[in-house]
Amino acid sequence: MLLERYGGASDEPAAASYDALYRGFGPPAGRLVRLLMRMGCEREEACDIAQEALGRLAARFGEVPNPEAWVTAAATNLYVSRCRHLKMRARKHAALAFRPPSADHGTAVADQLAVAACLARLRPVQRAILILRYFEGYKLREIAEALGQPEGTVKYWGLQAEAILRRALDDRP
Repeated sequence: MLLERYGGASDEPAAASYDALYRGFGPPAGRLVRLLMRMGCEREEACDIAQEALGRLAARFGEVPNPEAWVTAAATNLYVSRCRHLKMRARKHAALAFRPPSADHGTAVADQLAVAACLARLRPVQRAILILRYFEGYKLREIAEALGQPEGTVKYWGLQAEAILRRALDDRP
Protein backbone atom coordinates (compact mmCIF):
# COMPACT_ATOMS: atom_id res chain seq x y z
CA MET A 1 0.00 0.00 0.00
CA LEU A 2 1.35 3.44 -0.95
CA LEU A 3 0.73 4.92 2.49
CA GLU A 4 2.84 2.28 4.22
CA ARG A 5 5.53 2.49 1.53
CA TYR A 6 6.11 6.19 2.25
CA GLY A 7 6.06 5.72 6.01
CA GLY A 8 2.67 7.32 6.64
CA ALA A 9 0.04 6.28 9.16
CA SER A 10 -0.34 2.53 9.49
CA ASP A 11 -3.79 2.40 11.08
CA GLU A 12 -6.62 1.05 8.95
CA PRO A 13 -8.95 4.14 8.93
CA ALA A 14 -6.15 6.45 7.80
CA ALA A 15 -5.01 3.94 5.18
CA ALA A 16 -8.55 3.52 3.83
CA SER A 17 -9.01 7.28 3.81
CA TYR A 18 -5.74 7.78 1.91
CA ASP A 19 -6.61 5.03 -0.57
CA ALA A 20 -9.93 6.76 -1.32
CA LEU A 21 -8.11 10.07 -1.84
CA TYR A 22 -5.52 8.40 -4.08
CA ARG A 23 -8.20 6.79 -6.26
CA GLY A 24 -9.74 10.24 -6.76
CA PHE A 25 -6.47 12.01 -7.53
CA GLY A 26 -3.98 9.38 -8.58
CA PRO A 27 -2.47 8.62 -11.96
CA PRO A 28 -3.28 7.91 -14.66
CA ALA A 29 -6.81 9.36 -14.83
CA GLY A 30 -7.10 11.48 -11.69
CA ARG A 31 -8.13 15.08 -11.27
CA LEU A 32 -4.61 16.04 -10.23
CA VAL A 33 -3.13 14.79 -13.51
CA ARG A 34 -5.77 16.65 -15.52
CA LEU A 35 -5.05 19.82 -13.55
CA LEU A 36 -1.33 19.54 -14.27
CA MET A 37 -1.96 18.84 -17.96
CA ARG A 38 -4.09 21.98 -18.17
CA MET A 39 -1.20 23.91 -16.66
CA GLY A 40 1.01 22.74 -19.51
CA CYS A 41 2.54 19.40 -18.51
CA GLU A 42 2.81 16.47 -20.84
CA ARG A 43 0.86 13.44 -19.58
CA GLU A 44 3.95 11.56 -18.35
CA GLU A 45 5.30 14.61 -16.54
CA ALA A 46 1.88 15.28 -14.99
CA CYS A 47 1.75 11.67 -13.73
CA ASP A 48 5.25 12.03 -12.25
CA ILE A 49 4.41 15.29 -10.47
CA ALA A 50 1.09 13.91 -9.20
CA GLN A 51 2.82 10.78 -7.91
CA GLU A 52 5.46 12.89 -6.15
CA ALA A 53 2.81 15.10 -4.53
CA LEU A 54 0.79 12.06 -3.41
CA GLY A 55 3.94 10.43 -2.05
CA ARG A 56 4.71 13.54 -0.03
CA LEU A 57 1.13 13.54 1.25
CA ALA A 58 1.42 9.88 2.26
CA ALA A 59 4.43 10.70 4.43
CA ARG A 60 2.39 13.20 6.48
CA PHE A 61 -1.18 12.10 5.83
CA GLY A 62 -2.36 12.10 9.44
CA GLU A 63 -0.91 15.59 10.08
CA VAL A 64 -2.62 17.39 7.19
CA PRO A 65 -6.06 18.88 8.02
CA ASN A 66 -7.21 19.17 4.39
CA PRO A 67 -5.42 16.54 2.27
CA GLU A 68 -7.12 17.55 -0.99
CA ALA A 69 -6.03 21.19 -0.72
CA TRP A 70 -2.58 20.16 0.49
CA VAL A 71 -1.89 17.78 -2.39
CA THR A 72 -3.19 20.35 -4.92
CA ALA A 73 -0.86 22.97 -3.46
CA ALA A 74 2.05 20.53 -3.43
CA ALA A 75 1.48 19.55 -7.07
CA THR A 76 1.15 23.20 -8.12
CA ASN A 77 4.37 24.09 -6.32
CA LEU A 78 6.18 21.13 -7.87
CA TYR A 79 4.94 22.25 -11.29
CA VAL A 80 6.14 25.84 -10.75
CA SER A 81 9.53 24.55 -9.54
CA ARG A 82 9.77 22.30 -12.59
CA CYS A 83 9.04 25.26 -14.88
CA ARG A 84 11.78 27.30 -13.18
CA HIS A 85 14.21 24.44 -13.61
CA LEU A 86 13.37 24.05 -17.28
CA LYS A 87 13.64 27.79 -17.85
CA MET A 88 17.12 27.87 -16.31
CA ARG A 89 18.15 24.88 -18.41
CA ALA A 90 16.84 26.60 -21.55
CA ARG A 91 18.98 29.65 -20.80
CA LYS A 92 22.08 27.48 -20.59
CA HIS A 93 21.35 25.62 -23.80
CA ALA A 94 19.95 27.07 -26.99
CA ALA A 95 16.23 26.32 -26.98
CA LEU A 96 14.49 25.15 -30.10
CA ALA A 97 11.86 27.54 -31.39
CA PHE A 98 8.29 26.56 -30.62
CA ARG A 99 6.35 25.80 -33.77
CA PRO A 100 2.65 25.28 -33.17
CA PRO A 101 0.97 22.68 -35.38
CA SER A 102 -0.83 24.06 -38.41
CA ALA A 103 -4.42 25.11 -37.84
CA ASP A 104 -6.03 23.34 -40.78
CA HIS A 105 -9.10 22.36 -38.77
CA GLY A 106 -10.73 25.75 -38.67
CA THR A 107 -11.24 28.67 -36.40
CA ALA A 108 -11.75 26.62 -33.22
CA VAL A 109 -8.34 25.01 -33.55
CA ALA A 110 -6.75 28.38 -34.30
CA ASP A 111 -8.37 29.83 -31.19
CA GLN A 112 -7.18 26.91 -29.05
CA LEU A 113 -3.65 27.28 -30.36
CA ALA A 114 -3.69 31.01 -29.73
CA VAL A 115 -4.87 30.57 -26.14
CA ALA A 116 -2.31 27.80 -25.53
CA ALA A 117 0.49 29.97 -26.94
CA CYS A 118 -0.61 32.91 -24.80
CA LEU A 119 -0.79 30.72 -21.69
CA ALA A 120 2.70 29.41 -22.42
CA ARG A 121 4.04 33.00 -22.31
CA LEU A 122 2.71 33.59 -18.80
CA ARG A 123 4.78 33.00 -15.68
CA PRO A 124 4.06 29.51 -14.30
CA VAL A 125 2.35 30.90 -11.21
CA GLN A 126 0.08 33.13 -13.36
CA ARG A 127 -0.77 30.15 -15.55
CA ALA A 128 -1.55 28.08 -12.46
CA ILE A 129 -3.87 30.80 -11.13
CA LEU A 130 -5.84 31.00 -14.38
CA ILE A 131 -6.10 27.22 -14.71
CA LEU A 132 -7.19 26.76 -11.10
CA ARG A 133 -9.73 29.58 -11.34
CA TYR A 134 -11.29 29.15 -14.77
CA PHE A 135 -10.78 25.46 -15.58
CA GLU A 136 -10.94 23.92 -12.10
CA GLY A 137 -13.43 26.35 -10.54
CA TYR A 138 -11.38 27.28 -7.48
CA LYS A 139 -12.21 30.48 -5.60
CA LEU A 140 -9.49 33.11 -5.04
CA ARG A 141 -9.30 32.18 -1.35
CA GLU A 142 -8.66 28.53 -2.24
CA ILE A 143 -6.02 29.43 -4.81
CA ALA A 144 -4.28 31.72 -2.30
CA GLU A 145 -4.28 28.90 0.25
CA ALA A 146 -2.94 26.41 -2.30
CA LEU A 147 -0.13 28.75 -3.39
CA GLY A 148 0.65 30.00 0.10
CA GLN A 149 0.18 33.63 -0.95
CA PRO A 150 -2.11 36.42 0.29
CA GLU A 151 -5.45 36.58 -1.50
CA GLY A 152 -4.71 40.12 -2.74
CA THR A 153 -1.47 38.97 -4.35
CA VAL A 154 -3.20 36.09 -6.11
CA LYS A 155 -5.94 38.44 -7.33
CA TYR A 156 -3.34 40.91 -8.66
CA TRP A 157 -1.33 38.19 -10.41
CA GLY A 158 -4.55 36.81 -11.92
CA LEU A 159 -5.59 40.24 -13.19
CA GLN A 160 -2.13 40.74 -14.70
CA ALA A 161 -2.37 37.37 -16.45
CA GLU A 162 -5.85 38.16 -17.78
CA ALA A 163 -4.63 41.51 -19.15
CA ILE A 164 -1.69 39.83 -20.87
CA LEU A 165 -4.00 37.23 -22.44
CA ARG A 166 -6.52 39.87 -23.49
CA ARG A 167 -3.84 42.01 -25.19
CA ALA A 168 -2.24 39.03 -26.92
CA LEU A 169 -5.56 37.66 -28.19
CA ASP A 170 -6.82 41.09 -29.30
CA ASP A 171 -3.61 41.72 -31.28
CA ARG A 172 -3.76 38.54 -33.32
CA PRO A 173 -4.96 38.68 -36.92
